[in-house]
Amino acid sequence: MNQENVPLLNDCELPLELVDVTSKLDMRSARGPNFQLENVALKRISCSLVEPKNNILKHLTDIILEVCQADSAGICIADKNGKDDVFRWCAVSGQLEKFVQDTMPRDFSPCGIVVERRAAILLEKPIRHWPYIAGLGMPLYELLLTPFYREGKAVGTIWVVSHRADKIFDMEDKRILTSIAEIATVIVDTHTRIKNMDSEQFQLANELDQAHQDHKLLSAERDNSLGQQYWLRQAIDHIPKPIFFLNLETQEMWLTNKAAQDMLGFRYEDELQSAPKNGRIVVTTVDGRKIEVNELPSRRVLRGETIHGEEFILFTVKGRFHLKVFAEQIPATHGQPRTALIIFQDISALKAAENELKKTQSELNETAEIAQVGFWSLDIATNKVSVTPILMKQFDFEETQFSGDLHEAINQIVPEDRPDVTAAINQAVSTNEPYQVEYRVKHRNGQIHWLQAKGAVIYDETGVPSRFAGTTIDVTEAVESRHEIESARRLAEMANQTKSQFLANMSHEIRTPLGAIMGFSDLARQPEASKEEIVSYLNIIDRNSIQVLRIIDDILDLAKVEAGRVDVESIAVSLTEFIADFSSLLGFRARENGIAFVIQAQTDLPNLICTDPTRLRQILTNAVGNAIKFTAKGKVTMYICYNDGTLAFGIEDTGRGISQEQAKGLFQAFVQADASTTRKFGGTGLGLVLTKRLCQLLGGDYVLERSELNVGSKFNASIKVVLPKNTQIISKDKVSFTNFDQPVHAFTKGKLADIKVLLVEDSPDNQVLIRLILERQGVQLEVAGDGYAGVEKALNNEYDVVLMDIQMPHMDGHEAVKTLRAKGYRKPIIALTAHAMKEESERAKTSGFTDFLSKPIQREVLIKMISERAKVTDQK
Repeated sequence: MNQENVPLLNDCELPLELVDVTSKLDMRSARGPNFQLENVALKRISCSLVEPKNNILKHLTDIILEVCQADSAGICIADKNGKDDVFRWCAVSGQLEKFVQDTMPRDFSPCGIVVERRAAILLEKPIRHWPYIAGLGMPLYELLLTPFYREGKAVGTIWVVSHRADKIFDMEDKRILTSIAEIATVIVDTHTRIKNMDSEQFQLANELDQAHQDHKLLSAERDNSLGQQYWLRQAIDHIPKPIFFLNLETQEMWLTNKAAQDMLGFRYEDELQSAPKNGRIVVTTVDGRKIEVNELPSRRVLRGETIHGEEFILFTVKGRFHLKVFAEQIPATHGQPRTALIIFQDISALKAAENELKKTQSELNETAEIAQVGFWSLDIATNKVSVTPILMKQFDFEETQFSGDLHEAINQIVPEDRPDVTAAINQAVSTNEPYQVEYRVKHRNGQIHWLQAKGAVIYDETGVPSRFAGTTIDVTEAVESRHEIESARRLAEMANQTKSQFLANMSHEIRTPLGAIMGFSDLARQPEASKEEIVSYLNIIDRNSIQVLRIIDDILDLAKVEAGRVDVESIAVSLTEFIADFSSLLGFRARENGIAFVIQAQTDLPNLICTDPTRLRQILTNAVGNAIKFTAKGKVTMYICYNDGTLAFGIEDTGRGISQEQAKGLFQAFVQADASTTRKFGGTGLGLVLTKRLCQLLGGDYVLERSELNVGSKFNASIKVVLPKNTQIISKDKVSFTNFDQPVHAFTKGKLADIKVLLVEDSPDNQVLIRLILERQGVQLEVAGDGYAGVEKALNNEYDVVLMDIQMPHMDGHEAVKTLRAKGYRKPIIALTAHAMKEESERAKTSGFTDFLSKPIQREVLIKMISERAKVTDQK
């Protein structure tokens, strides 16, 4: 390329920084080093070291072209062309070889930039900055250049060119050029020294006498040989790999480079033998087996063997080295002896990195095992899937049966979920974004597992999807928890709706009898009301009060049953007497409703049973009472059966009946057959639910056997019972449910005369009510308005009985009774409270109360309890 044809840059050309892309080298994936190819190249360099300089440099460019897989390669050395600074093209190989002429300008050239910067650079389409390159007539896509030095000064460049768009250079190419640049430095420097040496010898030879011509020629040959050896040593000393030259005739190492000496800790040439003694080096196989002297690579190559990349472990005074060894014979050239070349490739760092990588991979596998994360990779071209053991377990694959085919994995996915997986992957391909999808897989045992897959599409350099990769996690527990939460949310919404319905129903059920109580109370206060009317009004008030109390009791009982806080007693009960009492109570209610109530024994019955009589009475009252409530004409029949520990009651009526649709919600809390039921008959809808729960609590159940609209229904209630030892079985024909009514004790005025009672109650209305009840019986009553006053009066006065409210301001009943008992007060103290729970009764006894009465207080019960407690006090 002639310098006069080179145009200067103008302002329209691109700046150098847009062409310089050196920074891309670090970001490119570097190919792995090809040690075998590199060692072959070193061998070729070694064989050509005795050739003239220009021939050696041409060998170097040929080797560069081959090792870097470039299209063109060259070596340029800074020189003078007259007054101009130029670069002389010393050697060129490849496609540019036929175009290149003598020199190129130093300024305005890529080589000049490299020498000036003293660093390697990578240029992309350099024609955009140096237009004269277009004169070559072929494209230059990338140009990689690196400098070489002489006596610390950059004196030239080695470069490679890519004429193809698909060929790009990486850090491995840069490493190769840098390594060869060191060899080029030695070649140029050594040839310069030899040239000077040859010149001096030539001048000395002209001054020698012709008589000593033969001696002069011999000396020249000797000096030339020494110079070649010096040059050869200088060259190979700059090669970073350990190199050994073994004389095949003397079987001695005659030349080693500095890298070999540094690794061994000595010079083989100084030892004058093929292998040092005294164990200065030890060679073993990779698995640790010691190699005997006759099997060393040096001995094997003497026997004519060739070694290509075998691995050994070498121990020297300098340390431990993991080596790849290459050894073969090279022919004798230019008077050199027949020689074997041995090259060591130290791969210790590579092996350490591999071991560290294996360790890291093992740790990652352990982490994945602990986290139960499966990894997978899909080759799009082959549809083959690579998976980890965790993923095999998640998909329930047998390792020996899974071929890695994509369709095998897809077939494990539940068919309904496959479209979602396909859609997620297609979207990832179209958007180049990661995807996440949940799907179900079915195991061989029929179990369904939920998996969460995360993945991404990996593209090749042309932008075409080449691979999918991602992870899978078994999220079955999380999904089930999510479903449970969703189900709980729906149940909560239903419960909230039910609560609203319940509150509306309770408002109706409670306000209706309260309305009657308040209305007839107002009528009873009217001056014109007659005595008969007042008695009638009071009866109505009494019935509605009982109705309110029953509603509250049902709510409290159901709450306790649902919470599992109901204690079941087991008491010996006379079955016939129990049923007789029950018949008397419910028979009266049936007659009020204008219907009959009949009890029949269908099997022989025990005369005694062990059960909870309170809960059994509640079950039968609800069941039979419900039948009476919905039967306008005809009768209600209760059938009793006993069989192997089970006592069953069939309740049959001739009432309105219910439909099959209505029967579905029959045993749900706060639900009745339909809205008209509530309007016509009242009730909370709790009776059936409570009855069923109580039957189940006693070991049985409460079910609807049959029902027909406008014909009637039959329910069955059953419980488990235990028969006492003295139980007798009575024939069903002889069973008699006789009512042994106890006469109601008529308390007359003066019955409690001379009994002194202290009432501790904060409610003025309750004070008046209790005072009227007790003073009509002759009680001497005193009242205290709170706990403090009650404690003071009880300690300072004599009373036969103390009635004390639980819930009071300042000092409640529990604190007051504890205070009295702590001061030694031993008189009976009866608790009065609106809390009717059994727990409240037990808590009252624990605090020190003698007995317990729940509000609203029944007059007869109050009088009887005071009478009994006062008598006990008198006896004491």
